Amino acid sequence: MYIPVFSVRFNQNKNMRVKFILFDFYSFIDDNQTEIIKQVIKQKYFNSYLIYYKRTILMIKKAKRNDVNTALLICDMLNDFVKKEAPLEVPAARDIVPGIKKQIQLARKSCIPVIYCCDAHKSNDPEFSLWPRHAVKGTEGACIVKQLEPEKDDYIVHKTNYSCFYKTSLQTLLKQLGTTHLILTGVVTNICILYTVAEAYMRGYTTTIPGDCVAALTQKDHKYALQQMKRVFNAKIL
Repeated sequence: MYIPVFSVRFNQNKNMRVKFILFDFYSFIDDNQTEIIKQVIKQKYFNSYLIYYKRTILMIKKAKRNDVNTALLICDMLNDFVKKEAPLEVPAARDIVPGIKKQIQLARKSCIPVIYCCDAHKSNDPEFSLWPRHAVKGTEGACIVKQLEPEKDDYIVHKTNYSCFYKTSLQTLLKQLGTTHLILTGVVTNICILYTVAEAYMRGYTTTIPGDCVAALTQKDHKYALQQMKRVFNAKIL
């Protein structure tokens, strides 16, 4: 198995340069080697290479564990959707927090990337002609709820539309991570979850939706969306 690691050198101006080298590590990857990689990437000159560092560590762990190429997506679990009396409150969103928290714990234990997909609207976003003003970038309402706060190795993708793919960095990130399967959680089942599953299907991803980890404004909308995702986009509903 070939795994990318970083080669580091200094130029005449003492600036660091990074490139990938493929090494045939097989079973002799050990914790000391991964720690060396970690210490190198932590240096301030390598902030732009953080995503590659995370991918390298994940690949090293997966080489030992043989995990599938799965990523966990948490969609719009933000204050403006989850809190009581929020501008776009989804009351059932509070009920799915424990289930999502469990999915996050399982993902981290299995070295599965955790990706938060979050609305981050401009103050004059055209979407506000359809919905109440919500999740404006930089406001408290656009923050992830405290119960599900991301950790340093998690990813955050900002979006301004229903699909987590549309005009975002998600596709690029998933390709860098080597992801082929998505577990989707969050809100709203018949809007952002549904349209993300639709686009994931058309991009060649397989999807799983834990039924107790997604929520809609009404139970009717929730059930309809789950049926659509299963029948039309071949999603696995748990």
